[in-house]
Formats: sequence, structure tokens, C-alpha cells
Amino acid sequence: MPELQVEQFFASKRKADRREESRENREQLRCCNWIRVSNRPVAGRKSGGEGGDEVGEGCETAFIPVSQESEHSPGLLSFVPPRVRWARQNFFARKKNEGSETRAAALHFDLSKPGVIPLKIAIVCGLILAAVGSSRAQDPYADTVVSYVSGTGENTSFENSSAALGAPTSSAGITAAAFGKTQIVGIGNGGELTVEFDTPLINDPTDHADGMDFTIFGNEFFVLGSNGVTGVFNHPGLTVWVSQDNITYYELDSPTGADDLYPTEGTGDPGLPVNPAFSLSSFVGLSANQALALYNGSAGGASYSISWAEDAEGDSVNLPTVSYVRVEGSGGFGYVDAFARVESVPEPGEEGLLVVGVGVAVYGRRRRANYE
Repeated sequence: MPELQVEQFFASKRKADRREESRENREQLRCCNWIRVSNRPVAGRKSGGEGGDEVGEGCETAFIPVSQESEHSPGLLSFVPPRVRWARQNFFARKKNEGSETRAAALHFDLSKPGVIPLKIAIVCGLILAAVGSSRAQDPYADTVVSYVSGTGENTSFENSSAALGAPTSSAGITAAAFGKTQIVGIGNGGELTVEFDTPLINDPTDHADGMDFTIFGNEFFVLGSNGVTGVFNHPGLTVWVSQDNITYYELDSPTGADDLYPTEGTGDPGLPVNPAFSLSSFVGLSANQALALYNGSAGGASYSISWAEDAEGDSVNLPTVSYVRVEGSGGFGYVDAFARVESVPEPGEEGLLVVGVGVAVYGRRRRANYE
């Protein structure tokens, strides 16, 4: 009888110990916002469960998150059993991957919807045109006066060499030239004006309009009579030279001087030359409006090709680029308003690319509106 009582006492003690151990395990899991639940029994050795109920010791265990936030200190995480930590890490790793996939999906177009592909085409067209435009959006005018010698014969009131920098005078017209002290600079016989372009001028007759690379704007203007243009008031004798290094200069073999032809039209495009096939006789007898129509939007000026460069022996010189342009008074005097580079001729299809891009965008937008 006493032996039976002793056995019952120890059985009760083991049951209480198992109950306390089970309670501590639940508290540890709760610290990490996890609850362990039984999945399915696995055949194996039996052992006591909570409250004395026996369960398979080989039970597989699943771990699920609990929404309730834990108020325990992070230091308690060190008491989490290894299997719990492993399951917790896997859970958050899966959540991280799911978030990455969601963010990646948000960056892609839904190609199943009508209008999305045309919209992407329009975006690509826009980016291409922006790149083309930025490559041409360079300063078209001379940037620095390198040297200036006034010479003799010119009006000494026009010796402000910085007047040759920047755009041609906007108020100038083909029958009323620029004539302000801050608009033009005079170059007399034996004088010279040298300017520099920060971005070199490119010798490219095939890419530039009419094969010209740069233009010099002067002080000449058309003389009008009762029957239209009768001639031009100009200043012959200004020759043009170019250099790559501001040391060796080559004269351009040109039929016109820097202040000969064509009169400046301030409202025109300085980057577009007048067709060099036009001579003075092409304008004689025309009204001012008819003469201006031959400009075809140009701002006028005398345009030059770097390919006209010659050395002292008269031999042609190949200069891919030049940064310096010099105007010399050789047997006469004249005036200079501005220097400008000639624009590149748009590649065939560039304007069409813009039209196509806008067209497909509008078409896609309408289809998408109908779809939605």
C-alpha cells in the first residue's frame, strides 16, 4: 500500500513537470509571434503531452505567424528553439521575395491591354528624338574674341569687338542693316578680328545645309528703287581664314567676302544659309518681299565651307574641324555683326518618327479607353 502511494506521488509530480514545460514552450513561441501546431502524427515512441495526454513524439510541427504584436524584449529571441528560428526565417524570406516580385511586376506594362504596345513605341520614339535634339542643341554662335586690330579706313566709332559675339541683330532687315555701336564691329584695311567657338566647327559638306559650315553676318543691305532691288550696299575686301590651333591659319577660297552678300534678316534662322547658287542678279528687280522669299527662312549672311581652306601655295587643306575664325581687312574695310554655325540637315524620317510616335500614342490611348 505505501508503495502504491509513492508511485502515485511521482506520477503526479511528472505530470506537473510536463505541464510546466509545455507552458514555458508556449511562452517562448509567443515571444516571437509564432504558435506551434501539430500537423499529423508520426509513428514512433510515445511520450506524455500537456496535461498528461500522450502524443507521438515524432509529430511534425508547423509554424504560423500570429498577428498579435509581442511586447517582449528582443533579447528573448535567444531562447527560441532552432526549428522555430528556421521556420521564422523562411517565412520572412518568402515574404521578401513576394514583395520583390510585386514591385517588379509594377514596373512592367500589362501587354494584354490594347494600346500598351503603341504607347511604348511612342515613348521609345520620344527618347530617340530627345537624344537627336540634345546632340544638336549646342551654342551656335562664337563664344570668345581672341584678338582684334581695328586697322584703317573703318569708322572708329565701331571698335567694340564683343559686338560680334552672340546672335545677329534681330532688328536688322535686308533693306535696313544693323548700325549700332553694340551691334557691329569695324575691321579696317590691315585689321583683323579673330573669334573662337568653344565647340569646334565641323567640316561636313554632306551633313550641313548647302554644304556650308558657318556663316558671317555683316552690314550690307539691298538698295531699293522704283522697280525693286537695284543693287547692294556692301564693303568688299574682308577675307576669311580658319585655324585649328590659333597658330596656323588657312584662307578660304570664297567668291564672296564677309560683308558682301547676303544682307542680314534678323527674323530668319541664323543656322540656315541662303542658297549659294543665288547671286546679286537673282535679287535685282524683285520687291523686298520677293527677295526675302528667296531666303527661304534664312537669316542671310555670307556662308562658308571649311573644305575651301588652302595653304600659302594654294593647295587644298583637309581640316576636319576648326575652332578659330579670322576676318581680315585685305585692301578694304567692312563690318561684322555675328558668327554662327550652320545646322545639320535632319536625317530622312526624323520628322516622320515624331509623327508616327504621336500617332500610335493617340491610337493606343483611344483603344485603351474603349477597352476600359
